[in-house]
Amino acid sequence: MLKIIRRRALDNPLFYKLIMGVIAVTFVVSLGWWGSGKSDHEEAIAHVNAVPIPLQDYQRAYKNMSGLYRDLLKDQYDDKKVRKQAIDGLVEQRLWVDRAHAMALSVTDKEVSDSILKITGFQKEGKFDTEIYRNFLSRNRLTPLKFEQRQREQLVVEKAKEIVEGGVALSPDEIESAKKNNPSDLDKTLSDLLTQKKQRAVMAYGESLRKKQSALIKIQEELL
Repeated sequence: MLKIIRRRALDNPLFYKLIMGVIAVTFVVSLGWWGSGKSDHEEAIAHVNAVPIPLQDYQRAYKNMSGLYRDLLKDQYDDKKVRKQAIDGLVEQRLWVDRAHAMALSVTDKEVSDSILKITGFQKEGKFDTEIYRNFLSRNRLTPLKFEQRQREQLVVEKAKEIVEGGVALSPDEIESAKKNNPSDLDKTLSDLLTQKKQRAVMAYGESLRKKQSALIKIQEELL
């Protein structure tokens, strides 16, 4: 089931951006935007390098992804696989955060501030609205500092992924093949091919992080 989505994503860069954008929001939200009121003793469904992933974070991720995939896949929906992808996504996000820190990547206060100002959910008539932002924080028992910490974490992961993408380029053979197969719209074809190759590189890198750190990943399967 999930292979179908991945195949469609790799074949269609716009579909990939849409699906990955929704999933990214799911994981960022689950990693803390909605749950700063968590107890230090809250039950964990997993640990990554001794850092806990709270059960309620997994439950939120699963709920969001379940709704998304039910709409996309209809009768091909497989709940067991979605549950697995939900926890795998949270684990991988944590691994990316660790990797970004190992790469000595950082995010400035201005970058965090600018990114928050650009969040459409906090805007009114195209401009950042302080009242909407404060109401959001209040509803979800979040302090500005906590929200900014999570935003900073997401931004540093994006930087790590950009570094991986930066090392990707089309080979001469790929360029020649594109010229033969679609010479009338070569620029778009090359752009799409490069985007797809970068997507595969990021996916493969994420999978390699999990393999290398497998001994540090502990998941309570019975809670899925």
